[in-house]
Amino acid sequence: ALPILDERYHLYYRGGIGWRLSQEPWWFSEKISEFKLRAAYGTAGNRPGFSNQYETFSVGGGTISKGALGNKFLKPALSKELELGVEMAFVDRISLELTYSNRVTKDQILSVPLPSFYGYTSQYLNAGTLEANTFDGTLNANLIQKRDMSWNVGMTFARTREKITELDRPPWRTGPGAAFYVRAGEINSVMYGNRWLENANDLNDLGAVKGITYNPNSFQVNDDGYLVPVGEGHSWRDGPGSDGIAGTDDDLWDTDVVVGTDADGNEIKMDYGMPYIYFGPDKFNPGKFTDFVKIGSVIPDFSTNISTTFRWKGFTAYALVSAVFGGDIYNRTRQWAYRELRYKESDQYGKPENEKKPIGYYSKLYNTNKVNKHFVENGTYMKLREVTISYRFSQNFLSSFAGGFLGNVFQGLTFGVIGRNLITFTGYSGFDPEVGNVEQRVDNFNYPHFKQFTVFFEFEL
Repeated sequence: ALPILDERYHLYYRGGIGWRLSQEPWWFSEKISEFKLRAAYGTAGNRPGFSNQYETFSVGGGTISKGALGNKFLKPALSKELELGVEMAFVDRISLELTYSNRVTKDQILSVPLPSFYGYTSQYLNAGTLEANTFDGTLNANLIQKRDMSWNVGMTFARTREKITELDRPPWRTGPGAAFYVRAGEINSVMYGNRWLENANDLNDLGAVKGITYNPNSFQVNDDGYLVPVGEGHSWRDGPGSDGIAGTDDDLWDTDVVVGTDADGNEIKMDYGMPYIYFGPDKFNPGKFTDFVKIGSVIPDFSTNISTTFRWKGFTAYALVSAVFGGDIYNRTRQWAYRELRYKESDQYGKPENEKKPIGYYSKLYNTNKVNKHFVENGTYMKLREVTISYRFSQNFLSSFAGGFLGNVFQGLTFGVIGRNLITFTGYSGFDPEVGNVEQRVDNFNYPHFKQFTVFFEFEL
């Protein structure tokens, strides 16, 4: 039997150095009142969950089912981080801090799927190495600083990229719809699934897979951006047929059109106007083709928060705006509505006759609830996260009420109103772009963040 190693005790360290150049006698600028370079290097650990060492079971319908296989040999994940930064201050009113960090985490604790002969579905293992690079910054500006008035503006921003550099287990898929890969060389939080033919290059890849020579003149890009078969001499707007009325006997919809030939010269036909799934080279398996391809990435280009506080005598106003730029969201809520033909896009009322599409078109995009690019949307948004308006009544003011009783008891009274999640600006079609988590932004029937209003009183004794 293997010995049980005691992994409860680990030593971690961290050290840093800094150089305030602005304190040197040769510093050249009085307007740059602070200029500091700093660097730090250290380690940290992430210990396993207590239950990870034990087998788990579930009970349902009168039967007991195995869950996770326990692992008593787990050890803490080890992170090593290098951090470089610069701090600056200008005329004692504006400060700027920029930081870059590189973090490598070894022996990551991952829930790894197990082959069926184990009888358990998964086991926590020290199975991978993840490298993360982060760039962030903080900017603060005291625009007004007087006895009875002040105005401060602050901003933070961040950008992070992560890559799985090592994985000593076979790759697996995870997350909602199994849309995310865990495998060596993978950029963390990239979404995979089916996508539809979009251009001539996609058509060439599909032809290489199927051994078919497609006629590019038999395809057109429709108003959804998909390359669809139309037959030579037709367009994607010819669906209603010669009478120009959709739903009549001469429609091209629900008919086959010739789009190319196979290796033996036989004609190849496809459904008029319908989207088709793309097959292309598998970059992780050279020489092979796949329809499970990259369809997006949930990681934003960068995120930012902007706050401002204005004070005038007893009056104070505070606002916080949060924004995320770039990154994709998978709208599974929208996809399920396609199943029931309840989403607005499947309603053809009001469309020109030559742009109307049959029910089968939207059912095909639904794709039996499989993850596909049609439901990947840009996740950019800007949200008015919080607004606070308050007023502080001084002790002198309180003394003028109730015979001076309030002034004798309280040194001050602040009354205010707080509003949260007030306005969201976004092109996302769902209720709220803040869905899922930072690594898996999937809208899976999530309840949106609701507006909150709070009235508060603060008494100073």
